[in-house]
Amino acid sequence: MEDKVYWAELQSALSSVGLNVKVGIPNPRYPWFGKIDAKPFTMTISPKSEEDGFRDFMIISLYGQKEEKIIPPLSKFMGYEPFCKYLHKENPKASATYEWDRKDPKARLKKLKEDVDVYELQELEKGFQSPQIQNMDRFFQQFTPEIVRGWEEVVQENPDAEWNFNQAHNLLPFLKKVMPRIAQNQSCFGLSIISLNGRTPNEREIVQYGLEPLLTARVLTQEEAEQIVNWYLQTQPTWDRMIWNPRGTKNFRKEFEIEGVRYAFITDSYRGYRDLNLKVLTKGFGKFPKNNTK
Repeated sequence: MEDKVYWAELQSALSSVGLNVKVGIPNPRYPWFGKIDAKPFTMTISPKSEEDGFRDFMIISLYGQKEEKIIPPLSKFMGYEPFCKYLHKENPKASATYEWDRKDPKARLKKLKEDVDVYELQELEKGFQSPQIQNMDRFFQQFTPEIVRGWEEVVQENPDAEWNFNQAHNLLPFLKKVMPRIAQNQSCFGLSIISLNGRTPNEREIVQYGLEPLLTARVLTQEEAEQIVNWYLQTQPTWDRMIWNPRGTKNFRKEFEIEGVRYAFITDSYRGYRDLNLKVLTKGFGKFPKNNTK
Protein backbone atom coordinates (compact mmCIF):
# COMPACT_ATOMS: atom_id res chain seq x y z
CA MET A 1 0.00 0.00 0.00
CA GLU A 2 1.20 3.51 -0.74
CA ASP A 3 2.17 5.42 2.37
CA LYS A 4 0.92 8.87 1.37
CA VAL A 5 -2.32 10.67 0.67
CA TYR A 6 -1.81 13.60 -1.68
CA TRP A 7 -3.63 16.90 -1.27
CA ALA A 8 -4.13 17.56 -4.99
CA GLU A 9 -5.41 14.04 -5.66
CA LEU A 10 -7.79 14.17 -2.70
CA GLN A 11 -9.15 17.57 -3.69
CA SER A 12 -9.69 16.43 -7.28
CA ALA A 13 -11.18 13.03 -6.40
CA LEU A 14 -13.67 14.45 -3.90
CA SER A 15 -14.71 17.16 -6.35
CA SER A 16 -15.10 14.67 -9.21
CA VAL A 17 -17.92 12.81 -7.41
CA GLY A 18 -19.99 15.98 -7.20
CA LEU A 19 -18.99 17.44 -3.84
CA ASN A 20 -18.55 21.17 -3.36
CA VAL A 21 -15.34 20.70 -1.41
CA LYS A 22 -12.23 22.59 -0.44
CA VAL A 23 -9.52 20.56 1.28
CA GLY A 24 -7.18 22.24 3.75
CA ILE A 25 -3.53 21.55 4.52
CA PRO A 26 -3.14 18.54 6.91
CA ASN A 27 -2.58 19.04 10.62
CA PRO A 28 -1.41 16.54 13.27
CA ARG A 29 -4.80 15.95 14.88
CA TYR A 30 -6.84 15.52 11.71
CA PRO A 31 -4.82 14.50 8.67
CA TRP A 32 -7.37 16.24 6.46
CA PHE A 33 -9.88 19.00 6.98
CA GLY A 34 -11.69 21.58 4.92
CA LYS A 35 -15.19 22.54 3.90
CA ILE A 36 -17.99 20.70 2.14
CA ASP A 37 -20.91 22.91 1.10
CA ALA A 38 -19.12 25.76 2.92
CA LYS A 39 -19.31 23.89 6.26
CA PRO A 40 -16.33 22.25 8.01
CA PHE A 41 -15.40 18.59 7.87
CA THR A 42 -12.52 16.56 9.33
CA MET A 43 -11.19 13.34 7.86
CA THR A 44 -8.81 10.49 8.57
CA ILE A 45 -8.21 8.41 5.44
CA SER A 46 -5.91 5.70 4.14
CA PRO A 47 -4.03 5.82 0.82
CA LYS A 48 -5.23 3.77 -2.13
CA SER A 49 -4.37 0.09 -2.22
CA GLU A 50 -1.89 -0.73 -4.97
CA GLU A 51 -3.75 -4.01 -5.56
CA ASP A 52 -7.18 -2.68 -6.51
CA GLY A 53 -7.31 1.08 -5.93
CA PHE A 54 -9.70 1.02 -2.96
CA ARG A 55 -8.95 2.84 0.30
CA ASP A 56 -9.08 0.58 3.37
CA PHE A 57 -10.77 3.08 5.68
CA MET A 58 -12.11 6.59 6.09
CA ILE A 59 -13.48 8.43 9.13
CA ILE A 60 -15.24 11.71 8.41
CA SER A 61 -16.97 14.11 10.77
CA LEU A 62 -19.55 16.52 9.39
CA TYR A 63 -20.64 19.81 10.91
CA GLY A 64 -24.16 20.50 9.76
CA GLN A 65 -24.11 19.26 6.16
CA LYS A 66 -27.14 17.39 4.86
CA GLU A 67 -26.07 13.77 5.28
CA GLU A 68 -28.48 12.43 2.66
CA LYS A 69 -26.73 14.69 0.13
CA ILE A 70 -23.12 14.20 1.28
CA ILE A 71 -22.85 10.48 2.11
CA PRO A 72 -23.74 9.04 -1.36
CA PRO A 73 -20.92 10.91 -3.18
CA LEU A 74 -18.51 10.07 -0.35
CA SER A 75 -19.44 6.41 -0.79
CA LYS A 76 -18.90 6.76 -4.53
CA PHE A 77 -15.48 8.26 -3.78
CA MET A 78 -14.61 5.32 -1.52
CA GLY A 79 -16.18 2.70 -3.79
CA TYR A 80 -18.28 1.22 -0.98
CA GLU A 81 -20.71 2.16 1.81
CA PRO A 82 -20.02 3.23 5.42
CA PHE A 83 -20.56 0.61 8.12
CA CYS A 84 -21.43 2.90 11.06
CA LYS A 85 -22.46 6.35 12.20
CA TYR A 86 -22.08 7.92 15.66
CA LEU A 87 -21.41 10.98 17.80
CA HIS A 88 -18.41 11.49 20.08
CA LYS A 89 -18.15 13.47 23.33
CA GLU A 90 -14.68 14.75 22.45
CA ASN A 91 -16.05 16.20 19.23
CA PRO A 92 -19.27 17.85 20.46
CA LYS A 93 -19.70 20.24 17.53
CA ALA A 94 -19.84 17.44 14.96
CA SER A 95 -23.35 16.66 13.70
CA ALA A 96 -22.33 13.13 12.64
CA THR A 97 -19.27 10.90 12.19
CA TYR A 98 -19.25 8.13 9.59
CA GLU A 99 -16.75 5.33 9.12
CA TRP A 100 -15.84 3.22 6.10
CA ASP A 101 -13.75 0.09 6.65
CA ARG A 102 -13.20 -2.93 4.45
CA LYS A 103 -10.52 -4.78 6.41
CA ASP A 104 -12.20 -5.56 9.72
CA PRO A 105 -15.30 -3.41 10.38
CA LYS A 106 -16.54 -5.86 13.05
CA ALA A 107 -13.43 -5.32 15.16
CA ARG A 108 -13.73 -1.57 14.71
CA LEU A 109 -17.43 -1.69 15.65
CA LYS A 110 -16.59 -3.65 18.81
CA LYS A 111 -14.02 -1.01 19.77
CA LEU A 112 -16.53 1.80 19.23
CA LYS A 113 -19.14 -0.01 21.36
CA GLU A 114 -16.61 -0.21 24.19
CA ASP A 115 -15.69 3.48 23.96
CA VAL A 116 -17.56 5.36 26.70
CA ASP A 117 -17.29 8.61 24.75
CA VAL A 118 -19.14 7.22 21.73
CA TYR A 119 -22.94 7.55 21.72
CA GLU A 120 -25.85 7.17 19.30
CA LEU A 121 -23.84 4.48 17.54
CA GLN A 122 -25.66 3.02 14.53
CA GLU A 123 -24.47 -0.04 12.67
CA LEU A 124 -25.28 0.43 8.98
CA GLU A 125 -26.29 -2.56 6.93
CA LYS A 126 -24.10 -1.98 3.91
CA GLY A 127 -20.34 -2.17 4.03
CA PHE A 128 -17.60 -3.01 1.58
CA GLN A 129 -18.85 -4.50 -1.64
CA SER A 130 -16.62 -4.27 -4.69
CA PRO A 131 -18.74 -2.20 -7.07
CA GLN A 132 -19.87 -4.00 -10.19
CA ILE A 133 -20.36 -1.65 -13.11
CA GLN A 134 -22.86 -3.28 -15.42
CA ASN A 135 -21.61 -4.75 -18.70
CA MET A 136 -18.00 -3.61 -18.25
CA ASP A 137 -16.85 -7.12 -19.18
CA ARG A 138 -17.97 -6.26 -22.73
CA PHE A 139 -15.15 -3.72 -22.89
CA PHE A 140 -12.40 -4.89 -20.52
CA GLN A 141 -10.53 -7.86 -19.16
CA GLN A 142 -8.71 -7.51 -15.84
CA PHE A 143 -5.04 -8.38 -15.45
CA THR A 144 -4.45 -10.24 -12.18
CA PRO A 145 -1.32 -11.46 -10.36
CA GLU A 146 -2.16 -14.99 -11.54
CA ILE A 147 -2.20 -13.90 -15.19
CA VAL A 148 1.08 -12.02 -14.78
CA ARG A 149 2.71 -15.07 -13.20
CA GLY A 150 1.58 -17.09 -16.22
CA TRP A 151 3.21 -14.56 -18.53
CA GLU A 152 6.43 -14.71 -16.50
CA GLU A 153 6.51 -18.50 -16.85
CA VAL A 154 6.07 -18.25 -20.61
CA VAL A 155 8.84 -15.65 -20.90
CA GLN A 156 11.20 -17.84 -18.86
CA GLU A 157 10.62 -20.67 -21.32
CA ASN A 158 10.77 -18.44 -24.39
CA PRO A 159 12.35 -14.97 -23.97
CA ASP A 160 11.18 -14.01 -27.47
CA ALA A 161 7.51 -14.80 -26.81
CA GLU A 162 5.19 -12.23 -28.39
CA TRP A 163 1.69 -11.03 -27.62
CA ASN A 164 -0.21 -8.82 -30.04
CA PHE A 165 3.01 -8.05 -31.96
CA ASN A 166 4.83 -6.98 -28.78
CA GLN A 167 7.55 -8.98 -27.07
CA ALA A 168 5.98 -10.12 -23.82
CA HIS A 169 9.01 -9.45 -21.61
CA ASN A 170 8.79 -5.75 -22.52
CA LEU A 171 5.14 -5.56 -21.48
CA LEU A 172 5.66 -7.34 -18.14
CA PRO A 173 7.09 -4.36 -16.16
CA PHE A 174 3.99 -2.33 -17.05
CA LEU A 175 1.58 -5.19 -16.35
CA LYS A 176 3.15 -5.97 -12.95
CA LYS A 177 3.09 -2.34 -11.81
CA VAL A 178 -0.33 -1.37 -13.11
CA MET A 179 -2.45 -4.56 -13.22
CA PRO A 180 -4.52 -2.79 -15.86
CA ARG A 181 -7.93 -3.44 -17.26
CA ILE A 182 -7.21 -3.90 -20.95
CA ALA A 183 -9.57 -3.74 -23.88
CA GLN A 184 -11.31 -6.82 -25.22
CA ASN A 185 -10.44 -5.46 -28.69
CA GLN A 186 -6.75 -5.14 -29.50
CA SER A 187 -5.13 -2.72 -31.91
CA CYS A 188 -2.07 -3.64 -33.99
CA PHE A 189 -0.56 -0.31 -32.93
CA GLY A 190 0.07 -1.42 -29.35
CA LEU A 191 -1.56 -2.90 -26.28
CA SER A 192 -5.04 -1.35 -26.18
CA ILE A 193 -5.90 -0.10 -22.72
CA ILE A 194 -9.24 1.20 -23.99
CA SER A 195 -10.76 0.37 -27.38
CA LEU A 196 -14.25 1.51 -28.30
CA ASN A 197 -15.94 0.50 -31.53
CA GLY A 198 -18.13 3.34 -32.74
CA ARG A 199 -20.15 5.51 -30.39
CA THR A 200 -20.97 3.86 -27.07
CA PRO A 201 -23.50 4.82 -24.37
CA ASN A 202 -21.99 6.01 -21.07
CA GLU A 203 -18.60 6.64 -22.67
CA ARG A 204 -17.31 8.78 -19.81
CA GLU A 205 -18.02 6.02 -17.29
CA ILE A 206 -16.44 3.35 -19.52
CA VAL A 207 -13.27 5.35 -20.11
CA GLN A 208 -12.94 6.36 -16.46
CA TYR A 209 -13.30 2.71 -15.44
CA GLY A 210 -10.49 1.73 -17.79
CA LEU A 211 -8.25 4.51 -16.51
CA GLU A 212 -8.63 3.74 -12.78
CA PRO A 213 -5.64 1.32 -12.55
CA LEU A 214 -3.44 3.85 -14.38
CA LEU A 215 -4.34 6.49 -11.80
CA THR A 216 -3.79 4.08 -8.92
CA ALA A 217 -0.33 3.18 -10.26
CA ARG A 218 0.39 6.89 -10.83
CA VAL A 219 1.40 6.46 -14.44
CA LEU A 220 -1.33 9.02 -15.17
CA THR A 221 -2.34 12.11 -13.24
CA GLN A 222 -5.96 13.09 -12.72
CA GLU A 223 -5.50 15.96 -15.17
CA GLU A 224 -4.10 13.62 -17.82
CA ALA A 225 -6.96 11.18 -17.27
CA GLU A 226 -9.44 13.98 -17.86
CA GLN A 227 -7.64 14.87 -21.11
CA ILE A 228 -8.10 11.28 -22.28
CA VAL A 229 -11.78 11.25 -21.27
CA ASN A 230 -12.34 14.46 -23.21
CA TRP A 231 -10.53 13.03 -26.25
CA TYR A 232 -12.96 10.10 -26.32
CA LEU A 233 -15.97 12.37 -25.90
CA GLN A 234 -14.88 14.78 -28.64
CA THR A 235 -13.37 12.42 -31.24
CA GLN A 236 -15.66 10.98 -33.91
CA PRO A 237 -14.98 7.37 -34.97
CA THR A 238 -13.74 7.06 -38.56
CA TRP A 239 -13.27 4.06 -40.84
CA ASP A 240 -11.22 4.98 -43.88
CA ARG A 241 -8.08 6.48 -42.38
CA MET A 242 -6.11 6.78 -39.17
CA ILE A 243 -6.51 10.12 -37.47
CA TRP A 244 -3.52 11.13 -35.40
CA ASN A 245 -4.84 14.68 -34.97
CA PRO A 246 -8.65 14.64 -35.12
CA ARG A 247 -10.20 17.94 -36.10
CA GLY A 248 -11.12 19.98 -33.04
CA THR A 249 -9.31 17.68 -30.61
CA LYS A 250 -5.75 17.11 -29.51
CA ASN A 251 -4.46 13.56 -29.44
CA PHE A 252 -3.01 12.41 -26.15
CA ARG A 253 0.56 11.18 -25.83
CA LYS A 254 2.65 10.57 -22.72
CA GLU A 255 6.01 8.83 -22.42
CA PHE A 256 7.21 7.16 -19.22
CA GLU A 257 9.57 4.46 -18.01
CA ILE A 258 9.20 1.38 -15.79
CA GLU A 259 12.18 -0.82 -14.92
CA GLY A 260 14.22 0.55 -17.81
CA VAL A 261 11.52 0.01 -20.45
CA ARG A 262 10.22 3.10 -22.22
CA TYR A 263 6.51 3.30 -22.96
CA ALA A 264 4.05 5.77 -24.43
CA PHE A 265 0.30 6.14 -24.08
CA ILE A 266 -1.07 7.16 -27.49
CA THR A 267 -4.65 7.79 -28.61
CA ASP A 268 -5.73 7.05 -32.19
CA SER A 269 -8.92 6.65 -34.21
CA TYR A 270 -9.00 4.05 -37.00
CA ARG A 271 -11.56 1.78 -38.69
CA GLY A 272 -14.36 2.88 -36.41
CA TYR A 273 -12.32 2.32 -33.25
CA ARG A 274 -10.95 4.86 -30.82
CA ASP A 275 -8.04 3.51 -28.80
CA LEU A 276 -5.76 4.39 -25.95
CA ASN A 277 -2.71 2.27 -26.75
CA LEU A 278 0.36 1.40 -24.75
CA LYS A 279 3.33 1.38 -27.13
CA VAL A 280 6.76 -0.01 -26.25
CA LEU A 281 9.42 2.51 -27.27
CA THR A 282 12.46 0.32 -26.58
CA LYS A 283 14.61 0.02 -29.71
CA GLY A 284 13.87 -3.00 -31.85
CA PHE A 285 10.15 -3.25 -31.10
CA GLY A 286 7.00 -2.35 -32.91
CA LYS A 287 6.67 -5.33 -35.25
CA PHE A 288 3.39 -4.86 -37.08
CA PRO A 289 1.92 -6.83 -40.00
CA LYS A 290 1.70 -5.06 -43.35
CA ASN A 291 -2.10 -4.97 -43.32
CA ASN A 292 -3.20 -3.66 -39.94
CA THR A 293 -6.64 -4.84 -38.95
CA LYS A 294 -8.64 -4.98 -35.76
